[in-house]
Amino acid sequence: MAEIDRTRSPVSSYDVVMMIEIVHGISVDSERVFGKPVIAGTHVTAAQVLASLAAGISEVEIQTEHGLTSEQIRAVLRYAAVLAEQNLDATFAALWADPERNIAEAERDRRTDAEIDAGAGFRGSIDDLLVAVDG
Repeated sequence: MAEIDRTRSPVSSYDVVMMIEIVHGISVDSERVFGKPVIAGTHVTAAQVLASLAAGISEVEIQTEHGLTSEQIRAVLRYAAVLAEQNLDATFAALWADPERNIAEAERDRRTDAEIDAGAGFRGSIDDLLVAVDG
């Protein structure tokens, strides 16, 4: 009977391959296109399709060139929307991480009582809100 080497992990001799669906129709697979986001089931990267659209190439031309469907191109656009939203969140995080910039932005955002009464919304601090509510 063969002796088992218990010093090695049984997983260590295998490559871990992981496929993750980022949004419906767009996946990342460490074994495909160097782990770049691709249209599921293809080797076409989301970046290729976005670059083509940005260059003014029509959806029909992209479909013909890469053998894609309209739904696959919409998946790329959904993926781009997710990225844009994440970048917007990162922008807000950077803004609020800078206390001086945060204070300046908050001062610019304050609304007068007349604006608030007219439905402009409340953009003051929590303390200001409590004072406004409690009278």
